[in-house]
Amino acid sequence: MDDAACIATFNKYYAEGGTLEQAGSYQKAIDLYSKALDAVTMNGMLTQAIGRVCLCARSKCYLQLGNHESALKDAEAALADDKTYIKGLAAKAEALYFIGNFENALVFFHRGHKLRPEMEEFRLGIQKSREAINNSIGTPDSCKLVCTADMLPFLQRGASATKPRAKTKENRRQQRTKSGTSTKAASD
Repeated sequence: MDDAACIATFNKYYAEGGTLEQAGSYQKAIDLYSKALDAVTMNGMLTQAIGRVCLCARSKCYLQLGNHESALKDAEAALADDKTYIKGLAAKAEALYFIGNFENALVFFHRGHKLRPEMEEFRLGIQKSREAINNSIGTPDSCKLVCTADMLPFLQRGASATKPRAKTKENRRQQRTKSGTSTKAASD
């Protein structure tokens, strides 16, 4: 197929996939996005830069289905040629966030925000990533230890566990001294 035919096939599948994605048929959309990518892929390499748009769209569908690892793979593939591709940065940040890697998601939301500060998606991503990090590690104010029960049984158990050992060592020393063992053995 020549380039014009490849692009026409890509556009057909990409448009159909977009329609299905908007309708909520994410698996069918993924299948069509994959066909669109196949149209512009030769020997495992994208031959057209438009393929990265499709990778980002497929990444969103994977996120909707809960397949976060595949979403991340597609986002990273979209960023392979251009590390500043805005849609790729957004897709990777979202995938990292949903995987639970909030720190790296925050990094990619910041990268996108630095390039396109007017995009609300990056500002909201920074906010939700920060909140997730704070929720997972907590704040010093929320980590106050409060004794709500009687700790005496635990303290007594700890004290009784050390006392017999001390008495046993002392009893051994006394027995060694009485039996006439060497001073070297008594010092053990």
